[in-house]
Amino acid sequence: MFKDILPEILKHEGYYSNHSNDRGGETYRGIARKFHPSWPGWKIIDSEKQARGSLPRNYRSNHTQMEALVEQFYKSKFWDRILLDQVNDSSLQRIIFDAYVNSGGNGIKLLQRVLRDQFGKNIQVDGAQGRLTVAAINSVNPQQLFEAYKAARASYYNAIAKNGNEVFLKGWLNRLSSFNYQAVGISLGVAALVGVAGFFLSNM
Repeated sequence: MFKDILPEILKHEGYYSNHSNDRGGETYRGIARKFHPSWPGWKIIDSEKQARGSLPRNYRSNHTQMEALVEQFYKSKFWDRILLDQVNDSSLQRIIFDAYVNSGGNGIKLLQRVLRDQFGKNIQVDGAQGRLTVAAINSVNPQQLFEAYKAARASYYNAIAKNGNEVFLKGWLNRLSSFNYQAVGISLGVAALVGVAGFFLSNM
């Protein structure tokens, strides 16, 4: 699922940016140099800056290794770290992945608070999504959790926008609105069994 979901996340991140109001400073594909200075992609960016003098906003590197470096970064630093392969529902995988990318541990704390306060789950609100948090996620109605978490994220964005982040609020909310719950369709195997059972029942 990671390879299917990552493009949905990256479409919100753009390419090269060095926004003066972004606390992460220089970023590429959402990877902030301030927080991830050892990412190998920065060597490529630096060489391209040196060759060009400067890079325009949303500049896209054509280096052959760049997209692989971006993918490896998001897999190891985000997807694997919060055990998203173990989350059963793909819509929840998407919105949790996006929250962790966009808000870090605060995105996970929001989820844990929703699970604790709205679903009665006895879990710690520590911003670390381990096996206990994943078990809690998988134990509740996925659509109800999705909608509650989406609402909690909207409230969070509105709250932090009051602390000098107003310029980002519209983008955050637009990003959030792009995620909607999609019920997992019936599998072909199950559909075949249902069809066979229906055939025999109708001919009894």
